[in-house]
Amino acid sequence: PENALPADVRRNVAAIGRWIFATSSRLREEGHGDLDTLIDVNAAIREGLKAKT
Repeated sequence: PENALPADVRRNVAAIGRWIFATSSRLREEGHGDLDTLIDVNAAIREGLKAKT
């Protein structure tokens, strides 16, 4: 089945996913870094998904 979300929303979600993956990979490789932004973005996504259920 086709995804019912509008194309721009799908693109934005994909872009956020790429950013999360790249940031997580960089932090893992460096072994240190500020996780606050990554945590905040993931928390915002979680809260947004909870609001839709």
